[in-house]
Amino acid sequence: EGSARCSSSPMAKAAGTELLILHGSQTGTAEALSESLAATASERGVSVRCLSMDEYEVAELPTEPLVVFFASTTGEGEVPDPMRHFWRFLLRKDLPAASLAAMSYATFGLGDSSYPKFNYAAKRLHRRLAMLGATPLGSCGLGDEQDGRGIEEAYAHWEERLWPALAHQLGRELQPARLATACPAPRYTVAQLVSAPRGLASEAEGTAAKGAAAAGPPSARRPWSAAVLRNERLTRDGQPREVRHLELDLCGSGIDYAPGDAVAVQPRNPPAAVDALLYTLGVADPHARLCVTPNSPLWRAWLGAHDTTAHEIFSTRLDVFGVARRPFFALLAHFATDSDEKE
Repeated sequence: EGSARCSSSPMAKAAGTELLILHGSQTGTAEALSESLAATASERGVSVRCLSMDEYEVAELPTEPLVVFFASTTGEGEVPDPMRHFWRFLLRKDLPAASLAAMSYATFGLGDSSYPKFNYAAKRLHRRLAMLGATPLGSCGLGDEQDGRGIEEAYAHWEERLWPALAHQLGRELQPARLATACPAPRYTVAQLVSAPRGLASEAEGTAAKGAAAAGPPSARRPWSAAVLRNERLTRDGQPREVRHLELDLCGSGIDYAPGDAVAVQPRNPPAAVDALLYTLGVADPHARLCVTPNSPLWRAWLGAHDTTAHEIFSTRLDVFGVARRPFFALLAHFATDSDEKE
């Protein structure tokens, strides 16, 4: 999914922030929606923080006046991994019934109606917040992956109702979204780096790897490079479904797991397709070393962004071959020269 990561100071409340957006995302879709909402809120004049639930100090929640939650549902109605600690805290029996009385909130869930517990995580979160005294700004939005249009239509209707509610809570009219009237400023600055001698480059890579290991256990933002020790096909040739037995080397990773756990694999876009796209875009040297720097505290560079390449960004960081969402086409319209295409 998209490359931008929204964040500010994860553990400290930003002075003057009007809106907090928290997401619990398993595969990145909820995070992408929260980033989109945060960008639009900022364009409309609302000071905003956007964080993953596992980056936020949940004990600070009673001090937040206005919060929007995005929650995906995994498995049989389970909360996503980044939401687990946050959810356990909200379920504590010693929390006063009015502990969130000062907070108003909105919730949008991402789920799959082919499962019995459709959007269970978001529904339970929405109810639990109300039980703790928080005031809902409306009903819980329910995105359905089984919908022929994906979650887009449900999200668009929910967001349309959200803005008047936010304006009412803030006590003022909000500015129009700049995306509809002008091209927004770039989120990142990309600069080409001067090539370092091989020895220095290797030393820098080693230092970066050690820093990543010290930063915490592997996660979606800090993936672990595991060697495949065994890859054996279990099903017979010609069967429509292929099942394989894989063994991965996790030595030194610090990863703990139990039977039934799932492993997330960081995908790579097809190299030939990436090469063709970079050629079409006119990127002269896809392997030139680049430094990617966020232009706002709302956005955060990923691990390794200080020394990367265009080929690496398009291979591992951008979902350039997925189904584009509506905001992408609204942004693209600013660069269209043909009036029919622009419309």
